[in-house]
Amino acid sequence: MMNLAADFPTKKNIKEISQEEHISSKYLEKLMGILKKNQLVRSVQGQGGGYFLAKKPGQITAGEIVEILDGPIAPMKCSSAKCKMAEHCSASSVWSELEKEMKKFLYKQTLEKLIKNNQTKKYVRK
Repeated sequence: MMNLAADFPTKKNIKEISQEEHISSKYLEKLMGILKKNQLVRSVQGQGGGYFLAKKPGQITAGEIVEILDGPIAPMKCSSAKCKMAEHCSASSVWSELEKEMKKFLYKQTLEKLIKNNQTKKYVRK
C-alpha cells in the first residue's frame, strides 16, 4: 500500500510491486485480492493495467489495512473478544486500554502521512 501511495495515482502491476518490495508475486496477488475485495485498491486488466489505490492516500489508514489483512487490532486474543475470564482477570483492563491506544494510533496514520514521514528517511525501494 505504501508503494501504491508513494506513486499515487499511478497504476502498477504485480511484477513491478513485487520486484520493488521484494515480495513474491503469488503472495502479493493474494494481498491485492483481499485489498480489492475490501475496496482499498482497484485494478485495470490488460496491457497498461495494474493496481491503484481506490481512495486518496490521505483517506486510507494503517488501521484499516491492518484489520483487513490481519484481523482485529488487539494485543492479546482475549482483549478484543468476549473473554469468559475477563471479570476475573487482573490484566484485562491493561489489555483493553492497550487495544484502544493501538487502534487510536493506527487509525490516525494515513498513507499520506506515512509517505510524508518516510520522505525524510528516503522511502526507497531496494
